[in-house]
Amino acid sequence: MSTNTPTEQVHDLLARSLGRKIHDCLSAEGGTVMIVGGIIRDVLSGRTIPDYPDIDMAMTLPPDRAMSVLKKAGLRVVPTGLDHGTITVFEKNNDAEKVELTTLRVDVNTDGRHADVAFTEDWYGDAERRDFTINAIYLGYDGTLYDPFHGQECCVALCLRSSSFKVVAARRTS
Repeated sequence: MSTNTPTEQVHDLLARSLGRKIHDCLSAEGGTVMIVGGIIRDVLSGRTIPDYPDIDMAMTLPPDRAMSVLKKAGLRVVPTGLDHGTITVFEKNNDAEKVELTTLRVDVNTDGRHADVAFTEDWYGDAERRDFTINAIYLGYDGTLYDPFHGQECCVALCLRSSSFKVVAARRTS
């Protein structure tokens, strides 16, 4: 499911300079980058977004290649979870604004709480491993939502639905 989202908050989110730099740099290298997770849930639920929100982005490039490209672009990159494809990106002199950037992945082996992952270019496969449908909504820099499990409906209705077999995690957190 893909829909255009012309809301003012979405426009503001896409205009943030750090996210835009990351997108532009990695897109120039043949990668695809989208915003994902809680920030999308918050925008679609009508919550006010703080000046420096937690922003998660997903990408198709491997983390080592993304690190190299982003460092060359003058950004500060911290390898926060390379085994799971995650790096944290900052402006050179600004620790307040950061983006957690993770390579798309699928579970290879999991015990329900911990997983061995393989990197992929499959957006649907990445969405399947997320806990709830509202956290499996991706926002492209063209303003299009990729919402394979109809999480936007849950944002509007303020409900939770599992995107896969993660019901046990929901019970643990409630």
